[in-house]
Amino acid sequence: MEEFNKVKKRVFEFFRKHFNAPNRGWKAKLSVMFKQLHPDLAGSLERPFSEAEFKEAIWNCEESKAPGSDGFNLRFFKKSWDTIKGDLLLMRNEFFHHGRLLNSASSIQISV
Repeated sequence: MEEFNKVKKRVFEFFRKHFNAPNRGWKAKLSVMFKQLHPDLAGSLERPFSEAEFKEAIWNCEESKAPGSDGFNLRFFKKSWDTIKGDLLLMRNEFFHHGRLLNSASSIQISV
């Protein structure tokens, strides 16, 4: 059991260091030649999307669809965009800068 715990700890540490590294080094040395994106385009995939892109994604969705279990459909997000966009953009920033959503992402409070 002690040996198992040592291996478990080493595997955990390896992946913790790997995924916490600023440059994760996703390139793998493979003999298969895949098509690759231009580095500028590839880098743009990891940048936070803009407010305009965020809004466009919401506006391009069917209004009667609900993105989560809270029951708020896309019509709600469209009608209340000016009120909630600040909070949504803060949530987006937290996700892109820290790789996690705020604890409050699963709850909502609307003050009238």
